[in-house]
Amino acid sequence: MRSSFAHAAERLAFGILVATLFLAPFPVASNRDGPVGITSTVLAFAVFCFLLAKALGFADSRTPPATRLGTTFLGLIALVVGWVWLGPLVHHFPALDVARAEVYQLKALAYWCVPALVMFTTRTRKRFIILLTTIVVSGTLEAILAVVSLSSQTEFSLLGTAFPPGQRAQGTFANSDHFANYMAMCMALALGLMLATAEARGRTLPGWRGKLLGLLNFLLSKRMLVRLAVIIMVIGLVLTRSRMGNASFFFGLFFFLYAVAWAWPHKRQAALWLGISLLVIDLVVIGQWVGLEHVVERLQNTELSMGAEQDEGPTGANQRAPGQEETVAERLAIGQDGFKLALTSPWVGHGPATFFTLFPQYKRPAIDIWVEHAHNDYAELASDLGLPALLTLGGAVCLSLLQWAQLMRSPSSGFVKGVVSGAGMAVVCLLMHAWVDFNLHIHANAMLFTVALALPFALSRFTRTRHAGKTAH
Repeated sequence: MRSSFAHAAERLAFGILVATLFLAPFPVASNRDGPVGITSTVLAFAVFCFLLAKALGFADSRTPPATRLGTTFLGLIALVVGWVWLGPLVHHFPALDVARAEVYQLKALAYWCVPALVMFTTRTRKRFIILLTTIVVSGTLEAILAVVSLSSQTEFSLLGTAFPPGQRAQGTFANSDHFANYMAMCMALALGLMLATAEARGRTLPGWRGKLLGLLNFLLSKRMLVRLAVIIMVIGLVLTRSRMGNASFFFGLFFFLYAVAWAWPHKRQAALWLGISLLVIDLVVIGQWVGLEHVVERLQNTELSMGAEQDEGPTGANQRAPGQEETVAERLAIGQDGFKLALTSPWVGHGPATFFTLFPQYKRPAIDIWVEHAHNDYAELASDLGLPALLTLGGAVCLSLLQWAQLMRSPSSGFVKGVVSGAGMAVVCLLMHAWVDFNLHIHANAMLFTVALALPFALSRFTRTRHAGKTAH
């Protein structure tokens, strides 16, 4: 009885994790006070369920404990979360807004709970597939909603946020660029799932008959459904017209292909054809159909306005011609001034969620727009929490990438390498986008990012499980 209850509590913890990740993007990317409170509370309850299961004697002999790297990874995140919660109690932050700080604390709690649950409850191949499939389905539904609302020019409101008809897809995200980053990470994990579930073929027919048979097997497999999901999400990504969203996806895709070619020689051809199909079929053929030229146009306008700013001087931002995009310098200016703000209190920061309050005192006169977040996650984290906290989080990311590299170079199974390669691509997409946007401050995006960071550690336990099983036999 006690054992069955422990197993039920552990399964409930995993179910809560999966349900939270599935629902996260729909209520305005869970980036409003209500969704933040709900998601953080249920995730904390899920961790409690898992701890209760362990206390009641739940133990899976097939699953070894977390690696030293994984334990250190969770410890580093816990240090930052602890500072977010305890900092306002032990240090006086003059600009602290209590209400904003409480929401910030709830978000931070979720960003520890999600990777912990991924590492300790995702312990079988079936659960990895459930987790990734849930994310892919959620991203696909979000992309469909974005495409339909944009094409029909539907106006709706959600949790007090108006979504008027526009020219850029955004789904239920308040900002098209954040929606683009969410699409990029979902597609990265989908590509990893496709490679992971590709069954090793035995002897095949020679020549064109073997290739035709392989193509038919793919078209009739479940991987084809994932491929169709990727096509739908590519359409959603292109329709955002997000410059860095599309650029980070391209960069992440090349990283994905290089990683597979580097560490997985017998999958090079499959990865190459997958990359070619994404570039040619999705981004060129389908992209031209749904408006890839608008993304190119935005990039061209950005380049032109850069030249204009160089001719006009530092006030050129206020003399932008109609239709021109903000320059790269203008986009980076907020982040640069954010780092200046961070350096005024480099050790402890100014307190959680204080950037919004303090930034007007430090921004340059040319920035004449309302700024709630720095268009640079690194600058805002340094400003709010201090440089040591930023470096601690950077250390956690580095540990994840180190575990990623170890798994890619080890004689792991094709399933492990496939999932890990997709997770690495997702991490790269967000890290690149974070230089010009604030996706780490968007609840749905940040939670998905922590999933990608935790997957290599969860898979390292899965790998050791398989190795132990082979040794026993």
